[in-house]
Amino acid sequence: MINLGGFLLILFAPLFSLSVAAQTLVIVVAGLSMLIAGLVMMTRISIKVRLAWSTTAQMALMLVECALGLYELALVHMLAHSCYKAFAFLSAGDDVADYLRAQRREQVAPELPAWLVAACIIVPGVAVSALLNGSTAFPLAPWLVVSAALMILIAQFVAVGGWQQILRAACLSLLLLVCYLLLKGTMTSVIPAHGHVYSALFDFWVISLFAVQVLVYLQLQYRPASLPSHRLFIALNAGFYLDEWMTRLTLKWWPISLPRDNKANPAVQPGEMLHE
Repeated sequence: MINLGGFLLILFAPLFSLSVAAQTLVIVVAGLSMLIAGLVMMTRISIKVRLAWSTTAQMALMLVECALGLYELALVHMLAHSCYKAFAFLSAGDDVADYLRAQRREQVAPELPAWLVAACIIVPGVAVSALLNGSTAFPLAPWLVVSAALMILIAQFVAVGGWQQILRAACLSLLLLVCYLLLKGTMTSVIPAHGHVYSALFDFWVISLFAVQVLVYLQLQYRPASLPSHRLFIALNAGFYLDEWMTRLTLKWWPISLPRDNKANPAVQPGEMLHE
């Protein structure tokens, strides 16, 4: 049931690729769902709740990939997420211990030299991989997301372990990139051609969503005591109050009539209703 949305869009790829209206609806709704779920997940203390929000964000991202025409990437995502989430649930106890250890040690923010080194290592590698992947590197969103994720990984390695960790981080990043390319290339041969048309507007929308998510992550991760982080944490911890707003909207459109207890208020005659 969790993977049903992505599974159906992959099956209906030839039909879905012909409808711009359907693609627009999916990329807007799924994109916002991905952003909100990914941000709210950062504030959850319970491992089980964090994994639930993570699953929501991952499934929304899978739909976004389909809307971009990356059906082979959505299939890779579906299979990889199944393995990752099973491992995450089985190792939830270790995650709790890691979280407690992380709370006791000071977070070291990567400095500018660390980011520059990470960019010099990752950007050329990802650019070459994108060009070798086919005749075109479009859409740009997945390649920029991969670049940002690997740059954060290398910068964090350098910030925590020093410059001696650069080689280890670079090898790990190269391994992840090669695995990504191999899996994507394998699934491309499995899924037939669908004739999906590239949309620069869709590409820009997804890049903007990921940029917001990365900036908020860096803010909460390395400046948790600042006033903007405090306000962000409150709003994210409340889920942007979406539950409360949806409840109010639902009751406004579909008010509920509840009978008042006649014994508590004798002035109310039988049959009268109180609108809450």
